[in-house]
Amino acid sequence: MVKRQQRSTSYRRVARKTAKGTNLVKVKREDKHKASCAVCGKEYIKKKAKVKSSRRPQRMYGGQLCSNCLADVLKYRARLNESKIKQEEVPLIYLKYVVG
Repeated sequence: MVKRQQRSTSYRRVARKTAKGTNLVKVKREDKHKASCAVCGKEYIKKKAKVKSSRRPQRMYGGQLCSNCLADVLKYRARLNESKIKQEEVPLIYLKYVVG
């Protein structure tokens, strides 16, 4: 029987062939997905905090956009509201966040 911890779906099963020619199934722990920006793909820096509420981003699009991309989105949104640019002039990557 397999170990209880290896029956979980969070483990990935990898089939390997040993030097002797026997088949072996290795169980590997999958890496957790690191949070990244939806526009540029930059990974976020993980903060260590005591309280869970202080780890949550409290700004607009927190957890979706990095600070640089958020600044660009806010610039385009302000320019669009003041009618300095048209909606067609906004880059497509930012359009979802500017209009929405």
